Amino acid sequence: MCLYSILFPGQELQNLNILRTFIKKNIIIEDTFNESSEYIGFNLNKLIINSSQNDINNSKYTKLITVTSSIAMYRLWKKKTIQFL
Repeated sequence: MCLYSILFPGQELQNLNILRTFIKKNIIIEDTFNESSEYIGFNLNKLIINSSQNDINNSKYTKLITVTSSIAMYRLWKKKTIQFL
């Protein structure tokens, strides 16, 4: 049996350059942000692509982006891990 431990980054992950790169380079991350956008009623991808860092730093968005990013990274990790098992 293999045990894993995952540490998720905190609010620093809302850095626009990091987010834009993650979303553009991986469909799992993009899909997770799209799914989250459906639940909350506005487009997080559009917010990340079109907004300034100051807009993103608003706590109204920060918590949503942090949770969505963590879920997206978990899904990506899970898919990559399954490929090696």
